[in-house]
Amino acid sequence: MVVHAGDDLRIEAGGDQVRRFASSDWAERAFCGVCGSGVYFRLTGAGQSFVPAGLFETLPGARLHSEIFTDAQPDWYAFAGTRERLTEAEFLARVGAAD
Repeated sequence: MVVHAGDDLRIEAGGDQVRRFASSDWAERAFCGVCGSGVYFRLTGAGQSFVPAGLFETLPGARLHSEIFTDAQPDWYAFAGTRERLTEAEFLARVGAAD
């Protein structure tokens, strides 16, 4: 679960501890260099950032907006409700990373 942080993500405290790496042709991932916790992933083409929901104590008004890589999820893994559901190919095409 991630929170869409848009294209202006700023880390104000502990930014010197953040380590980054290119995790694919289309994304960069960042993690804490001290504890290893994920900090964000960024779509390199679109510049959009996503932050793990678990980093926040509360998320008032948060709702599940979409699911990605749905063609790779196990059969027993399903969220209730109706929302946008993208396969890997659909997601990669949307972020401009399709072959």
